[in-house]
Amino acid sequence: MQHVIIYNVNGKDDTKVAAMMHEGKQVLSGIPGVRRVITGPAVQGGDKYQCSWLLEFVHEKVIG
Repeated sequence: MQHVIIYNVNGKDDTKVAAMMHEGKQVLSGIPGVRRVITGPAVQGGDKYQCSWLLEFVHEKVIG
């Protein structure tokens, strides 16, 4: 089961956004049932959303 989150950060500071993504990845990866967490910026600067998370769970019941 995968869940994709796309979003923007107001007042975007690339260093702070990268730190937030790194910390979030560490925290989420420690939750039982979370198989993998991938974070990253948009590939193109003009994209509607500039940040993304891909969370992979062992089963859909983990989300509930």
